Amino acid sequence: MEKLRIGIAMSTRWTDPPMMLMGIIPYAGTAIGISAYHAVQLYKFAAASNFSTSIFQGDELNKSAVLLAGMLGPYVLTRFLWDVVYHGLGTEKGVDTSKFLTFKKESLARYYKHRRIPMCELYEMYIDGHFDWNESCEGGDCYKILQYHRHEFANYKVTWRQIWWLISQFLPWWMTGSGLGRGSSSGKSVKETHKEIDEHYNKGNDVFSSMLGRAMVYTCGVFHQVPSFASDSYQGDYAKSAADGTLEEAQFNKLNMICDKLMLQKGETLLDIGCGWGTLCRHAVKHYGAKATGVTLSVEGKKYCDYASKETGIPTEIHCCDYREIPGGQKFDKIASIEMAEHVGIANFVDPFLVSVRKMLAKKDSKFLLQVNIAPLPHVRNRRQGVWSPPRA
Repeated sequence: MEKLRIGIAMSTRWTDPPMMLMGIIPYAGTAIGISAYHAVQLYKFAAASNFSTSIFQGDELNKSAVLLAGMLGPYVLTRFLWDVVYHGLGTEKGVDTSKFLTFKKESLARYYKHRRIPMCELYEMYIDGHFDWNESCEGGDCYKILQYHRHEFANYKVTWRQIWWLISQFLPWWMTGSGLGRGSSSGKSVKETHKEIDEHYNKGNDVFSSMLGRAMVYTCGVFHQVPSFASDSYQGDYAKSAADGTLEEAQFNKLNMICDKLMLQKGETLLDIGCGWGTLCRHAVKHYGAKATGVTLSVEGKKYCDYASKETGIPTEIHCCDYREIPGGQKFDKIASIEMAEHVGIANFVDPFLVSVRKMLAKKDSKFLLQVNIAPLPHVRNRRQGVWSPPRA
């Protein structure tokens, strides 16, 4: 039910991917049920005649045809609705993706030249190295092309890749596999979570430092004014844009906000569950005088935490373990968990996650701050401008 509510909140029209994916569940169940029913009836009908060819002769042919149509009809109808009505078999008038993309695979270039690419497939193809951005459009600037032209070559239609993901949410891990991007996101065992974190966060600290900058914070920032991007204000000079300190300032603002919301005081103990590269822990020690402990499942992340603490002279204690494996008996005045709830899973969210947090709070007035990325409810969305707005007090 939680996922259904989130899906509804994320959608503005019934054709949006969340609504389409949720609609597939009852449709697929109905179609499979109809096919299965007629298949059983056809089997019984054939068995009654000792599986002879007589069921395809005379009056019995009509009954066989009806049962066969009932068995295959849902599949044929589904393929028609999916391939012809929804995605369309032909090309789209006025669409020429080659203006924006340079394909490296001839088969993709032919297929998508005059039809928009579902966004889910677009980013997978880019990550796989199957195309690059056409330099004749916005100088090949990825940000500008997507910002100003994405609707000319991409759409947001659901693909089989997303349907398989939806199906995998209802299957056991031994059928789907587990780890980064595989298996159900609702329930995560310690073993599955270890595998998921290892596949992503242990790629190397140099990879993340090139993306996150000096702040080394993998969560949202707080901008007090609209930042200047390379494409807008630096004539495409990404190095100059990255060095202007805007990102670091935004992360500093966010870390201050976390500590202020926790009412963190000098000498208090702080636990950061899912501490990443330890930036919040070091910030709390340096600027608020706290005693900070962090928990991360990333081996590489812990290495960076320990190295950064040594280099800056800011003492922190970092455990490399799952939140379910935090050494018992420890109590903390304040606890924070910033954007790591997706690694907990809905099934584990209350127990053991929140239950564990409650047991680690030192006092009745101790505070826990949880920050998660969610889709706001429809009444807090500014549809006209396409931006998210907080509810008025």
